[in-house]
Amino acid sequence: MASSAASLAEKLSLNDPVLPALAPGDRPGRIRLIAIGAVSGVLYALAFPGRGIWPLALVAFVPALLVARRATARQALLAGVAAGVASHLLAYSWIVHLLRVFAGAPIPLALLGYVALVFAQGASYGVGLGLAQWLRQRTRWPYALCLAVGLTAMDFVYPLLFPSYIADSLFGATWLVQSADLWGVLGLTAFVGAVNGGIVDLLAARLDRRPFPIRTAISVGALLVLLTGYGALRTQQIDREVRSAPKLKVGLVQVNVGGFENTEGTQATLDRYLRATKKLHDAGAQLVVWPEGALRRIVYLGDDVRDGVLEGLAQPLLFGAERIDRGPHGVRYYNSAFLEDQSGTVTSSYDKHDLLAFGEYIPGGGWFPQLYRWFPTGHFSRGRSTKPLVLGDWRMGTFICYEDILPRFVQGILGATNGKRPNLMVNVTNDSWYGHTVEPMEHLALATFRSIEHRRELVRSTNTGISAFVDPAGRITARTHRDEAETLMREVPRMEGSTVYEHLGDFLGWISLLVLAGVFLRTTVCPRLRPRKA
Repeated sequence: MASSAASLAEKLSLNDPVLPALAPGDRPGRIRLIAIGAVSGVLYALAFPGRGIWPLALVAFVPALLVARRATARQALLAGVAAGVASHLLAYSWIVHLLRVFAGAPIPLALLGYVALVFAQGASYGVGLGLAQWLRQRTRWPYALCLAVGLTAMDFVYPLLFPSYIADSLFGATWLVQSADLWGVLGLTAFVGAVNGGIVDLLAARLDRRPFPIRTAISVGALLVLLTGYGALRTQQIDREVRSAPKLKVGLVQVNVGGFENTEGTQATLDRYLRATKKLHDAGAQLVVWPEGALRRIVYLGDDVRDGVLEGLAQPLLFGAERIDRGPHGVRYYNSAFLEDQSGTVTSSYDKHDLLAFGEYIPGGGWFPQLYRWFPTGHFSRGRSTKPLVLGDWRMGTFICYEDILPRFVQGILGATNGKRPNLMVNVTNDSWYGHTVEPMEHLALATFRSIEHRRELVRSTNTGISAFVDPAGRITARTHRDEAETLMREVPRMEGSTVYEHLGDFLGWISLLVLAGVFLRTTVCPRLRPRKA
């Protein structure tokens, strides 16, 4: 395998042991960097959820880093940007449909927004590879370590409108991802970087006719074995805990009515929800979950929805609707989730915190209200409380829409309230804005990592798909199809306890930043402070 890879590298002219950094006017060299960087982007896009060939994630960055190994950090950044742009062009094509439907943008503006987002988010890969090359040049550490640090730091600090992590490409590799309960998705990102960088170390040694890096090979191989072994043992342990845990029969309703359709036929849509709920009630559901924005009316705490909504059906219900607050600072609207108990009374609610820019609010709209007249978008306020919704002994950490793909945010939701942590996670979502694209599958796949990080069942209810149950090992145990009206019911476990990740959070992100800062001080600042010899 190594010889075939070396042969491929020779064909790509990557084995020149004296390959210089690109000169300012070296256009062919820059084209080569960009082209091979784009190959890495395509490989990563194929590994990303939606296409899901996850083993490609372990080699995706090899071409870009191999061609940039003799380049400067800035030139490595260029190869990384090319990889990021190519990857996002393929993985985020649904942005055009979203901007047209959700934000009401015309096609030219939607295309412009798509291109802008592709370059803005794709540049993150350039930061990761640029940091890896910068670290390599100043320390001579193996690429296995340099790329692990560079990608982890990038994933930790780079701002994204639609957040994702390098680790998300490992969706489907059940045993490999179980260590997320120790170090979160950033630990898995570091693993992806270590494997890609280790392969580059091996190939570069072969191409440059240097000694085989035996310690790097052993270290990366041992990491792979340890993570696989830990995952195999941990899944068995989790399965035993799930079998012995108390259970709750939860039903999910997916009526296949999108956001705009729901506003156009409110009563007809409500009738669909009622028929599906009665079906689940008759099957023994102890809790039924409707998706985000399912009930198209303003709801207040203390409302009785059994007669007004459920037509007398005594069924605990968690549903999405709007909440209004008339306070001293004026009227505020919230995108909320409500819990109604057996008596029909709305007992608690959760207001969405992380609002979608240009869909639920406009950046700067608070200072320039005129923006809301120019753009037909929502005008919601951010929620404040992260308390769980409580039904008997069940404490439900609840989040709305894409909040389920934000690990640091969910870590806050899963924190202890009055000394007790939520023992179930519930997400209500409206993914109808994305049309017939891969986004619903991408969204679900990214959310599964929260189950592993916290060892909680995740219940997801969406209006047009994909609704699902995700077990505490991150496996999708039941799911609906897209664009179909369906119901699901499953006994979900009441999981207690906590994980290392819940307590330590993204500590690897801080470690990666400290490593970069330490190297910078030692190699850049400290030498300047040393007195020159006479």
